Amino acid sequence: MKITDKRVKRWLKAINCLELDERIEEYPEDEREGRSDIQFFADELSYALENYNEEGHCWNEDLEESRRILRETKNGKCIPLDPRTLKPKYGYRPHDIASAKSTVNEYRRMLYRYEQLQKEGITGAWF
Repeated sequence: MKITDKRVKRWLKAINCLELDERIEEYPEDEREGRSDIQFFADELSYALENYNEEGHCWNEDLEESRRILRETKNGKCIPLDPRTLKPKYGYRPHDIASAKSTVNEYRRMLYRYEQLQKEGITGAWF
């Protein structure tokens, strides 16, 4: 589906979520049911936030794991080492911490944009 609203395009770029971008691009135009770009964006964003908050969903598990990693490493400042090799423990390597930060920041960007939509009186169908 093609989004024409410049604000929605800018927000999608700011959120930087591949899954959300793909859902919007692959959505059939004929099933849009007359919703504006901003309302459609709010619905899809609320669905993504619902996935992050739903117990048992893989996005929720990834978010909780990312938060745990950041909590245990004090936001990446204290990396636990393996005493035998003196290398970072499995799951605490720099790319794991960067991935955890990326996941948490993606969720925060989504939540911020959704709160901005709610201030304007636009709510999604899911969240």
